[in-house]
Amino acid sequence: MTSVLTTIPLRRSTKSRIKALVREGETYDKALRRVLEQAELASHLETHYERLRDKSRFVPLEEIGHWGRSRRRTRPIPASRAGR
Repeated sequence: MTSVLTTIPLRRSTKSRIKALVREGETYDKALRRVLEQAELASHLETHYERLRDKSRFVPLEEIGHWGRSRRRTRPIPASRAGR
């Protein structure tokens, strides 16, 4: 399957910056795709970091108990229902 190529007008300074990102044997298209993937990942991580920074949305581990088990005791299952 052949992809259709296109031309994007750029300033020379922008082209020089892109050229500096191109690895040996890599096309401009491949280099730009790689940089875009990195930018998308960075954006994704930043979004999740912002959510984690909002500490008021989380419960401290001390309130949860050991290994995530609640300190609140649950009722034991009656023996008559345990075998079901």
